[in-house]
Order: sequence, then C-alpha cells, then structure tokens
Amino acid sequence: MISYNWDDSIDVARKICDRLTTAGYNVWIDKGQMKGNIYEKMAEGVENAIIVLIFVSPHYETSEHAQREASLAADLHKRIIPIRVQQDHKPSSWLRLITAGQFYHDFSFGSFDDNFKDLLDSIASTPGVESIRSDNFAASSTNKKDVEEEEVVETKTSQEEGRWATWSKNQGLLDTDGGSGGEVAKKEELDFNEDNISDHLRTFADEIDRDNRTKLLDIYVHIWKSHELLGAAEYFPTRLDLSRVTLDIDQISALCYVLKNVEKQVEILDLFECGIQHQSFNIIALTLKKMRKTQIRKLNIGFNDLTSNSIDQIISLLPVIKDKLLLYACFSDDRGGRRCANQEEREKLQRALNKLTTSRPKVYVGLFTSLQAQR
Repeated sequence: MISYNWDDSIDVARKICDRLTTAGYNVWIDKGQMKGNIYEKMAEGVENAIIVLIFVSPHYETSEHAQREASLAADLHKRIIPIRVQQDHKPSSWLRLITAGQFYHDFSFGSFDDNFKDLLDSIASTPGVESIRSDNFAASSTNKKDVEEEEVVETKTSQEEGRWATWSKNQGLLDTDGGSGGEVAKKEELDFNEDNISDHLRTFADEIDRDNRTKLLDIYVHIWKSHELLGAAEYFPTRLDLSRVTLDIDQISALCYVLKNVEKQVEILDLFECGIQHQSFNIIALTLKKMRKTQIRKLNIGFNDLTSNSIDQIISLLPVIKDKLLLYACFSDDRGGRRCANQEEREKLQRALNKLTTSRPKVYVGLFTSLQAQR
C-alpha cells in the first residue's frame, strides 16, 4: 500500500507505484478521491497489505487521514517503509513514533533510478512478499495500464494469520537447524530488565562469550521491538561471533536495527553457518552498505544458503569491509546442499575487486574453494 499526501507527494508516489507495478507487484494506491466510506477503503488497503510505504512530508504529518492509515498499519504490525520526499524533513510527534528505528529511503535528492533500486531491494527482502507479485508477471504492462485507469488498486494477499511464523519455518529459520547442523538459538527465560540492560550490554562490549550469544540476541530483539537503543549501539561487541547459531527473522532484524546505529569499527562479525538465506541476507547487506561511520574488518558469511542472485549484494559490501570477506560454500546447490561460487560468480566478484579504488592500503579477500581474490 502507498500512503501519501496529495499536496506534496503525488508525483513521486505515482511514479513509484508505476515502477512497482511494472516490476510485477500488486499495489494499492488512492488514484483519486475515494468514493463511499473513505475510512472503510483506507482500512481495507492497510489490512490487505504486506508492506505500507509511508511518504513522509509536512502535509502528511498534519493529515488526519494519513495519521489513521499509518497508525492502523503500526497496530496491525505491517512492515512500514518510510519514503522521504522533502530534503532534511524530520518527522515529529506521532509520525516520529511510528517510523522510529526504520530505515528511510530518501527520494528528495540523488538519482531516482538508484533510489528506486534500493527500495526494490528492501521490498524484496520482506518475508511473504511473493504473495503480492502479479500472477502473470509477463502481463505487467497490462497491469500498469489497469493501475492508471482505476481509482484504487487492491493487493492480492495471502492469509495474514501466521504469515511471519510460517515463512520463517519454511525458510529454516525457526525451531529448526535449517539443515546446517548448527545450534538453534533457543528461547529461554530472560534475566534482564530495563534497569540492567546497559550493564549486560557493557559486559559484551569487548568480546561476547559463546555462552552469552543467545542472551545478547534476546536483548537486541527486546530493544528492536521497543524502538529504543538503550546503549546497544554504544556497547556493540567489537568481536561478535554468532557462528553456528541459527538466526530467525526477528533476530536478524534486531541485529540490523542495532548495527545501523553503530559508530565504531567492528573487528569481526562472524555469521558462519547461521542458516541465512537470500531474503534475510538482503536485509543484512542493505543495512551494512548504508552504515555511515562504521567499517567491519572481517565479515564471515560462509556456509549459508544464499543464491546466485546474492552476488550483487555481496559485491555491494566490498567498500564496507576493511580486510576480509569470507564466503566459503555460502550458496545453496540444486540438491539442498551448499556450494562454492561458480566460475561466473567468481569472475563477477573479481571484476568488482579490480574496480575498487583505495586511498589507503586495504585487503579484500573473497574465499571460494581455490580462489583468493586480493587487492
């Protein structure tokens, strides 16, 4: 669903709507003055959506209809993606609360095509998003014509109840070892509260003990759901080893929520054999490449379940990694096992490494079977 205000967002909202429709997505948007019961139409749009794009602007913030739409989306736990349409505008009051902790896609400057590509990556990383793709992708041009003629285009959607849990289970991320042989991050009774969270986080700041990894993830999930950092970014471990912990979608989202606020160098982020699949990796990659004040010396994503389509996201991470990017057997094969990069993927990575320019000595290592690409 696209939630926007006519006074200052109509052009970019309709342009994004058209692009999404061409990309094969079913989109709900108010193309004119809605007829009948306006609130009923608004509610239908929100309830049937998997993702709600909120076009943040001064007029949106003062609109009663906009507040109702956005508040309902938050109440129904829809994924909200904020779109900035006015440079340097920062929401306040109710809108600031609803969008707290969310990554903004800024269409107020820069290339529309580049901004839209990032938005498309973010949408594609959403669990269950395939259910809002057009049944016949080849007919997307026809769908686009339909959008222009209709006042309101409604989404096709799967049943909401249990969608996140079902998707995560199917992806091998919940209550399963995901075929990785790794330990499952079990849900245990927590011994932290609002008063001692900072104390717990402070003990993890230098290097987290393997026995405390699940506790740290539980704290991050609590912080993510409460939309408060509570010192998590300040006390982010300089060496975080999560290898062989099967991460669920909540833990991945919570880890990324904290990571994007970190402003120090991270020595090691080890995600080896964590059951990470393509869609989850998109969330991680999008977070890491948007970090402004942080570099990671060594990132290990080996022995996961990525696809060949993940290679572009991997390449986008190269400028963020200072020393090593370890990718051993990180792709799924056709038989349900894991494989190293094929020749085409290795060559694509090597070309990207060759294009890197450096102002100081750096070493980037992509580790695939016999290939060690260095610069």
